[in-house]
Amino acid sequence: MRKNTEKYLRMGLVILFIFWASFVSAPVFVSAAVVATNTYDVSGTTLKEVWDSITENSPNSGGWAGESSCVVDAPWIESAQKVVPSMDHSCPGGFRYTVSITGTITWSIETTITLPDGYNSACPEVQAEWNRFLAALTTHEEEHDEVAEAALTNAAPLTTITGTGSDCNQSTAIANAEADLEAKYDEEYQRVLDAVKAASDKYDAPYDPDTNPKGTNHGERQGAVLNCSIGCPEVPDEEIEKEPDSLQNSSGMGKNVPSQNFAIWAPPNMTLTYLISDDADWLECNPSSGTSIGEHDLITVNYQTSSLVAGDYSATITITGQLISNPPASPPAGGLFTKSASATLPVTLTITEPAVGGIVELPGVEEPGAAIPDLSDHNYGALAGIIVGAIVGVIMLISAVWYIRRRRTKAI
Repeated sequence: MRKNTEKYLRMGLVILFIFWASFVSAPVFVSAAVVATNTYDVSGTTLKEVWDSITENSPNSGGWAGESSCVVDAPWIESAQKVVPSMDHSCPGGFRYTVSITGTITWSIETTITLPDGYNSACPEVQAEWNRFLAALTTHEEEHDEVAEAALTNAAPLTTITGTGSDCNQSTAIANAEADLEAKYDEEYQRVLDAVKAASDKYDAPYDPDTNPKGTNHGERQGAVLNCSIGCPEVPDEEIEKEPDSLQNSSGMGKNVPSQNFAIWAPPNMTLTYLISDDADWLECNPSSGTSIGEHDLITVNYQTSSLVAGDYSATITITGQLISNPPASPPAGGLFTKSASATLPVTLTITEPAVGGIVELPGVEEPGAAIPDLSDHNYGALAGIIVGAIVGVIMLISAVWYIRRRRTKAI
């Protein structure tokens, strides 16, 4: 019975020792994580202008586009305190107090990354380059956190630190032990912090296959370099294509001049959505809106000029719309190249007066079956008057002679 008791007691002591040893020696870590992502605004039209905005607005003192701020957190709590008095005749009370205080440390890393934001390009080529750069930069900054966590582990930081103090006064001995513990903690914390910072700096340093195979040169090897030579395609000078460049028409008073046509279309590799308007009440365009992806859209101009008096008239047809670059098979995120566009088409109209002796066609009056010829150009009207006058004179002369003869006959 006694042997069994001693056996179980020894086993219990071994288990307790193993548990105590694992508790004391096992590192106490909190997993590293990116706790926050901050952004700062950038602006510009070209990528070069955006990069200039980055170097001006980046919170990084070196002007780098992104920044990772790793904070090593190591709070400690007092886990044990031991006071051992011993006889010392040199002390007033005859006793010297030796104090040991043990602190348990929990290590963790918190990382905050800062990235540029607020840029959206109008064309897919530039937007694709910006998205690629931003993704590579994000990867680089997030990996700073992984590098810091690995450096913390490799530094094998102490998880327990013991400070000691001795004095004839027990309170003073405790204060001395606490001060020693603080000094040892600060020394250990600085050692670990230096190790994490050195690993982060080496991660940002230039690549070397022998001495620094994991060097990224501030993300360059990960693609965190903005290619400022990529730009948007140039918009054609003639933003909206049209034909002809102007319209001319004419007619006499009382008539609606014949309709005319013009064509509009989008420049190559672009889509045009348009609206058509004019500044005159005697013409109308049909259709007044549409979309062209390069085909020629025929627009009819109808005139209402029958009520206009003679004179010269002018008007302007205005085409306004949006030019959108035709998307590739898989357009990148961020939208397509879009730009406002406009064009004008001048219209001139001449209404002439009717010729003298001619016929004016009035609105709503049907044209007669046989029109009276216009004789004004040949003086036929004056000639007809002379002939008619002569005939009337002859008739009157004959009538007078007949009348005189009749009276003479009666008198005889």
